[in-house]
Amino acid sequence: MEKNDGTKIMDNDLYEAAVKGDSTILANATVGGDECTETKANLIHIAVRHERYDFIETTLGKFPHLVCQRNSDDNTPFHIAAEMGNTRILDLLVNCYNKAALEGLAPWREKNLEGNTPLHVALIHAKLQLANNLVMIDPELTG
Repeated sequence: MEKNDGTKIMDNDLYEAAVKGDSTILANATVGGDECTETKANLIHIAVRHERYDFIETTLGKFPHLVCQRNSDDNTPFHIAAEMGNTRILDLLVNCYNKAALEGLAPWREKNLEGNTPLHVALIHAKLQLANNLVMIDPELTG
């Protein structure tokens, strides 16, 4: 199903697979990686929120561009990881981004609709270890 803007709406089975971390669904030929929820959350946004490391790793192996996509609040998966405070997932996202050599502003520097970068989000949610890791990845974030 598609919305008027051409966005492909994620079906419930795919959503549940991301929530549960069931990457077997990715073998389905109809999964194209461009599916999202009504709030424009993609598979990675969902899996990061539910801390499904293996699913994230497998999905980004197939669809690395998802690491930079924004939801309706302009949050990237890095913003969600910052909110959750999962440094292992942050490292996975950074490694995927670096490996894919994607163009544009690094996603850990992107601002959401509230004007917050992932570093701001980590500090707002008192995820100090993750905030520290972001600064170690990109020391200019503090400048």
